[in-house]
Amino acid sequence: MVSCANFLGSEDMIIDGRRISVLLSYRMGIGLREAYRMLGFHVLWAEAKSEFIEIVKNNDFDIAIEWQHGRTDYTVRDILRQYEKNVPVVLYLNYRGQPPPDLNQLGYADTLKIFDINELRGKLLRIVREHRDSLPR
Repeated sequence: MVSCANFLGSEDMIIDGRRISVLLSYRMGIGLREAYRMLGFHVLWAEAKSEFIEIVKNNDFDIAIEWQHGRTDYTVRDILRQYEKNVPVVLYLNYRGQPPPDLNQLGYADTLKIFDINELRGKLLRIVREHRDSLPR
């Protein structure tokens, strides 16, 4: 059987012998969740903030994706800090399409535009490789 990831021309996102685990913002829809799965990522996602918090508290993951809902909305980053999850966080530029001028001071590893698959694959793989020594497991 051919996986969706192979159909899209990508291989499973594996680093150090295991699939990259990505935490998606609860504000991201089911379509984006499935897109990440088709790209070969192990996806952690919930429909509600309370469920999202439980996922953060009870799981390890390699990278997180923040869906910026408003100009000063950094909910995922704040929840990760609250539960002392030290993983890189990438900010989707869906609010005004521009990165905040203080992106690095806010603690983000990088940004993504909606939705360039090659950019997504390349950036997430690079970021996880750069942070692999500090990731859980």
